[in-house]
Amino acid sequence: MNSKDRKILKDIFTNPVKSDIKWTEIEHLFISLGAKVSEGNGSRVRVELK
Repeated sequence: MNSKDRKILKDIFTNPVKSDIKWTEIEHLFISLGAKVSEGNGSRVRVELK
């Protein structure tokens, strides 16, 4: 996990959660943690993290 991923993780757990976090950054964080991200029907996204 690089420093950008750590910043996104920190931003997710701030209270209140920041509203300017982009979905692509969250998706990149999941992938860097070893998750498998796939698109479902419509706007659904599946995340598999073991």
